[in-house]
Amino acid sequence: MVNPSYLGKRLAHFNFEAATELDFTPQSRHEEAGLVIERDRDYHVKFVVTKVQNKTVLKLILRNGPDTDDSLIALTNINSDKIQLRVSSVGFLYSFNYSLDGKKWIEMDAKVDCRSNDFHKGGRWTGSFVGIYASSNGEQSNNKALFDWFEYQEIK
Repeated sequence: MVNPSYLGKRLAHFNFEAATELDFTPQSRHEEAGLVIERDRDYHVKFVVTKVQNKTVLKLILRNGPDTDDSLIALTNINSDKIQLRVSSVGFLYSFNYSLDGKKWIEMDAKVDCRSNDFHKGGRWTGSFVGIYASSNGEQSNNKALFDWFEYQEIK
């Protein structure tokens, strides 16, 4: 996983829901896997499982431009290798939820309003994508992130 892996679908609706099921045990703080909403490598939101101080956590991270660093929006501890992740959008407001049992969904403490960031600026707007993502952020790794399924649907 030295190079990032990403499989995305162009957003086709203002109101949508995208979800996946992930089986992943991060071995280091460099490894992460989950869902990403991406305009390009400089503008994205990552909803990823990773490791922080030897604990497995779920992070919500915003990158808002080429001259900025990733900003941590929300973080929660999780105690399961298998997790379902879901992002929902109503207009430009994105909500992030996870489930450890496939039945009970837990909403992250923060939402992302894409009107308040620069996703739509920069002169090369071709639309955003949502998809599954895994990376060890340039560090050598033999770990695997297993995605069982990915679904996208319009919310009416």
